[in-house]
Amino acid sequence: ATDTNGSSCAAQDLAKADAELNQVYKALLAEMDAAALTNPDARLAKQHLVDAQRAWVTLRDGDCGAVFSYYQSGTIRVGLELDCKLQRTRERTEQLRHLIDG
Repeated sequence: ATDTNGSSCAAQDLAKADAELNQVYKALLAEMDAAALTNPDARLAKQHLVDAQRAWVTLRDGDCGAVFSYYQSGTIRVGLELDCKLQRTRERTEQLRHLIDG
């Protein structure tokens, strides 16, 4: 397999992981919306989650951008950056699942 094929597979894996992350994130937001009907603190919790998710995206992109930049002269840099994003995305999905499951 060429690096291009590997990057293509990694990009597909990342797209799947991103879709899963978005599904879990939306479920958590919906759960907080439902909780806000009886618990006013849930609105604040939801805002914190939205803020944290935005900060997480910035952190993930910064971390993985550093990987890309570090290997800028190498042909494997795109694959390493995609792998970094894939791992961080899977980790974040598990973090959000833990919030749902308690």
